[in-house]
Amino acid sequence: MSLTRKRRKALKKLKGSAEELWLDQQEILDRANQIARIAAGHASDLTREEVVPRVRGAVDSIGPVIGRNVAGAKLAAQEVRSRFAHDVLPSVGTALGSAATVLHVANNPSVKRAIAKTQPKKAPVGGIVAIVFGVVAAAGVGYALWQTLRADDELWIADDEAVSETPAG
Repeated sequence: MSLTRKRRKALKKLKGSAEELWLDQQEILDRANQIARIAAGHASDLTREEVVPRVRGAVDSIGPVIGRNVAGAKLAAQEVRSRFAHDVLPSVGTALGSAATVLHVANNPSVKRAIAKTQPKKAPVGGIVAIVFGVVAAAGVGYALWQTLRADDELWIADDEAVSETPAG
């Protein structure tokens, strides 16, 4: 590809301008990096001198309140876990066991024959078993919820007792 002398001269000038622009951009980026390092140092100093003491003061002033709330939340979580393990799970297990027993008895051939004799033909035995299972399961879940959510006065510690136990000074 042959270029005219005028075009080669213009391309050479354009190349020089591009190189000069590239060098200028490199200088600007270096200066911006220097300014960013200085600003980061000032921000670090400001954080250490102003922000950290204010945050420490705020945390120190609300620390005891947070500690009491965390302790109360832990106690509540332990009580919920205990109630769930001792009340809900056994009740649900009992309900499911009863339902399984009902299903097992319903599958017994002699029970099926007896049911067939007492009911008209084409009676939906499976539907009856499903209804019985649903009622037993609902009763078990209801009982478990009642046991879990009922009020027990001895589970709660009154604030007056905690305050009166501290020595007067």
